[in-house]
Formats: sequence, C-alpha cells, structure tokens
Amino acid sequence: MKTHDYLLELMNWPTIKEKIDAGMDTVIICTASVEQHGYHLSELTDTVIGQAVGLLVAEKLGNALVAPVIRPGLSEHHIPMAGSITLRPEVYRGIIEDYVTSYKSHGFKKVIIFSSHGGNFNENEKIVSDLKEMHPDMQFSSALSLKQLVGLNAQFEKKFGLVEGSTGHGCAMETSVMLHIAPDQVDMEKATPGYIARRQMRF
Repeated sequence: MKTHDYLLELMNWPTIKEKIDAGMDTVIICTASVEQHGYHLSELTDTVIGQAVGLLVAEKLGNALVAPVIRPGLSEHHIPMAGSITLRPEVYRGIIEDYVTSYKSHGFKKVIIFSSHGGNFNENEKIVSDLKEMHPDMQFSSALSLKQLVGLNAQFEKKFGLVEGSTGHGCAMETSVMLHIAPDQVDMEKATPGYIARRQMRF
C-alpha cells in the first residue's frame, strides 16, 4: 500500500482536487489520543493504529481518502501519567465539526468517523448524530460502538486463550498490532503484566 495515495496530509491541493473530481468523495476521520500506554508502548499508540486502520479501510473502499488523525482526544483518566494530553469535550467536538466543514467545502460528500481510543467512543456517537442534522446533504457513517468493541475483545481473548480483561488498554492486542506496524515504538523488555479485572463499562 502506498500511503501517499490515501493520506490527505501528504498530498498537494491540486492532487486532492483531482482525486475528489475523479469520484473519491469519501473522507475517513479517525480520532485517537496521545496518552500513556504502559511501560512498553509509545504515547502515540492509538494514533499509529488509527491511521493504519484508516488506510486499510480507504484501500478497501477505493473511493476514500484519509484525513490527518485527530490527536489528542478525551484522555482525562490518563492525566496522572506523564505526557498524556486531554482535550476539553467542547474543543474536541469543535475540531471534528471543523474537519467536516472544511472537507465539505472541498467537495467530499461522505464521512466515516471512527475512534482508535476508547475514551472517544461515547462522545463520537453524539457528535455524529449532531453532524447528520447539521449537514443533511452529507452521508455520515460511524464504526463500532464501545459495547461492540468490548464484545469483539472478549471474542479475541477466547479465541487466543488470553486472560479475561487482557485486551484492554496497553494490552496484548495493541502490543501485537504495534509490533507489526511500528516495532520501533515497542520496548518488550519493559512489558509487564498490568491491572487485569472484569470490565465495568457504561454504555
């Protein structure tokens, strides 16, 4: 996959216009985070994974381009750990709304919004619902709900014989993905078992 074929931030504006005019009318917006991911993963983990997912979706669709990943996100619960950044909900919402307004002015007609950070999920659902009212002439799609993600994680744990709760934050799954796409941001010598307990999620 050639990232320059899909990442808007790596293109010049005439190239983007040509692609939109040629029918690439869908923009993929990932919201991520800059936050702690344990002792062994970089604070950019969610952003790196989110961009990789966006690229795979764009390649699969064939008519989509990938926006710059929105980072940081809503990470107040990680602030005690050094380097983590969190946005105020109203600022976070404003960034997403401004992304959509900007891309709409360029001719994009469809928007896919997803999050690679659990803390953004609930707010994204509200934002996407409001965006549909704000821009009735555009088509909006959102990915998994937090409840669906937790369900998939549980399936992943069962399939690979992992301890229940081990596919949470800075987990076996995130570590595996990062070892595949960004091994230079993983220090396995510092990987240690973290807090594992039954998830108590609010949906």
